[in-house]
Amino acid sequence: MKSFCHQVSSKFLFAGLLSCLFLQSAFAASSATIKGKVYDSESKDPLPGATVIIKGTSIGAATGLNGDFEIASAPSGMHTIIISYIGYASDTESVNIPESQTLLKDFYLVAMAVQAKNVIVTAQAQGQMQAINTQLTSNTIINVVSSEKIHELPDDNAATALSRLPGVSLMNGDQVVIRGVQAKLNQILINGIELPSTDMNTR
Repeated sequence: MKSFCHQVSSKFLFAGLLSCLFLQSAFAASSATIKGKVYDSESKDPLPGATVIIKGTSIGAATGLNGDFEIASAPSGMHTIIISYIGYASDTESVNIPESQTLLKDFYLVAMAVQAKNVIVTAQAQGQMQAINTQLTSNTIINVVSSEKIHELPDDNAATALSRLPGVSLMNGDQVVIRGVQAKLNQILINGIELPSTDMNTR
């Protein structure tokens, strides 16, 4: 009796192993790979860090620095792909994934306007407001301080007032140092005209 039970259990174990191997081989045969890139629909720039997921599953991938992605072991057949990225409207597309093959598919996302609360600006001096607008619209200017703002500061000269900006300090009391670069390497302009230095060793 004991030998009979052992034989029966061995047969069931063998049948179970065969079933598992069959299911794994069937899944491997029906799985596929999805490759592609995610772009900005307007600029056509790649979007790194976007997520591409097969709807209804946990199968997906994130795009790399070049916007490319690869989803391995994807189920074949008709499926819905969900593409999402911060600052962009999520998109869904239905694709037919071929069995045991690689599907090449690119996706394009539309930038979504970020809605924020109303911003109220009060008691803003006209000169400082123009200075801020100049700073925002320039590709080279980092910080701007208007003459009106300098008048409000308790400083005895323009160099001391500029030292209040981030990354700016003073050397020898009146020489402006920007991010550790020597003061003699600075260039000072007034209305676009270079200002000559009163010291032969500096600008």
